[in-house]
Amino acid sequence: MISSPCGAATGAQQHAERLGFDTVSLKTFENTNELTSILTEVQKDEPNILLFSAHFQEAVVFVSAAKEVGLSPELFGVLIAPSDPAFTIRLGKDAEYILGTAQWTTDSPYYGPVFGSAKDYSQLFRARYNKTPDYHAAAASACGVAFQLALEDAAAVNREKVREALASMDIMTFYGRIKFDERGMDIYNPMSVVQIQRGSIVTIWPEHFATGSIRYPTPSWEERASELKVAVLHFGHIGDYGWTYEAHRGAQAMAEALPYINLSEREDAVGPHTSEILRAYAEAGNKVIFCHSWEFGESIEEVAGEYPDVIFMWGAGTEKKAPNAGIYFGRMYEARYLTGIVAGAMTKSNKIGYAAALPIPEVVRGINAFARGVAAVNPDATVHVEWIGEWYNPPKEKKVTISLIEQGCDVITHHSDSYAPGEAAEEKGVYYISYHSDMRRFAPHVFLTGAVWNWTPIMTDIVEAARNGTWDEYSGQDWWYGLAEGGVKLAPFGDAVPEEVRAKVKANEQALMKGEVEVFPEMTDEELRALYYLESNIVGKLPPA
Repeated sequence: MISSPCGAATGAQQHAERLGFDTVSLKTFENTNELTSILTEVQKDEPNILLFSAHFQEAVVFVSAAKEVGLSPELFGVLIAPSDPAFTIRLGKDAEYILGTAQWTTDSPYYGPVFGSAKDYSQLFRARYNKTPDYHAAAASACGVAFQLALEDAAAVNREKVREALASMDIMTFYGRIKFDERGMDIYNPMSVVQIQRGSIVTIWPEHFATGSIRYPTPSWEERASELKVAVLHFGHIGDYGWTYEAHRGAQAMAEALPYINLSEREDAVGPHTSEILRAYAEAGNKVIFCHSWEFGESIEEVAGEYPDVIFMWGAGTEKKAPNAGIYFGRMYEARYLTGIVAGAMTKSNKIGYAAALPIPEVVRGINAFARGVAAVNPDATVHVEWIGEWYNPPKEKKVTISLIEQGCDVITHHSDSYAPGEAAEEKGVYYISYHSDMRRFAPHVFLTGAVWNWTPIMTDIVEAARNGTWDEYSGQDWWYGLAEGGVKLAPFGDAVPEEVRAKVKANEQALMKGEVEVFPEMTDEELRALYYLESNIVGKLPPA
């Protein structure tokens, strides 16, 4: 065990010995400059478990020093720091496998009257501040919730009455149960154990909180160095159940399929510091970096030339930005066409609503493919398009969806990142077709199907090509996978879809996969990537290109 003078090592030592462990070394330090020499001494004791207790910056230095001296215990435990997303950002792949303690995580199973669940709070926070909240932010918000509820209970802005309300408080919140003892301490705030796994913070204990299981033992630094490091940088938060959620699922499945890779992921990587983030992951030794959003384009162009031995892959990209940069995407317009067939067959009002994020070719291509699917089975139906103005903003997505419903649209679909349109459809009792992922859980009574990404095949093929030295041989380093390659798919049908509609969709799906039918037979891939017009059965407008 290694601890700063204010650390918790003594208590940890006593508890470990009660559990039957032998403490072979207990060190304290005054300055981080001492850590390298201390760890060199500790290495001689060959510990199976190494625990570290100090502040965030000291924890970052500790991990770097452990790697420097080659100290590789079976388990690293670090107090608090791993629960902060900044820990993984600072250390990159070196943070992998490290365990830490947490008072709160974005997937904590709590729910309260203000903000809703922990995940709801996280999504609201991200929509406001464009980043994932750490436990500091959550704790501060929980303080505000406690004061708000105390003020409501006191029914007056009176110091003594508010103090009395706080003293008698016993509530559930998104942060957990809040109840104070006579010292003013919150007595219902249990700790959990998290581990950094493939760049994400995963809760592994207690069992009823766990979202994953421990990865143990920790490979040695030498073993980790022999792995192929791959990074996936995300636009948003993996809890959106949309674009980022499916990219995360694809990356995790790729990692399971390719045991030789060491995967890291970074949420909320798009912003003023995107180029610095790309450089950090390149400097950390990642050989393939998936930049999973159209917004990464300028940063790839700026950074790729500085790291010619790193492959930068631009998700939803439209052109090569450098010799060592490629592009990848899915032919989602094929799945959109099929969902259009479903919508055209199921509408009774002949008005179908489409809540769309931004007027760019990717989005417009999907709208037109959907409209062609509608027209194939119902030439009398129209597709009504309204613009949200953002990729991810649940309140705005819901507002636009409700506007479409109020105009008489009885089938709703969308091109946006959250499940808010599905919630609106469920509340209003109109049919819903999801996008990005299978969002049936958010609209169980009105769900028809969904146009779903499957990033596993394309990510796996790109990484294998990079490892085998064949990446340069792939035509234009341009991967664009459709139904036939497994890059896109349909969600299972909802109960409301009749058998004859299912059969028609399946027949068209097979025809698309065999190349017997094309959604846009008159267009080349280059023209599809620049597509910017609306089909004649669409009600809506495009701003000038």
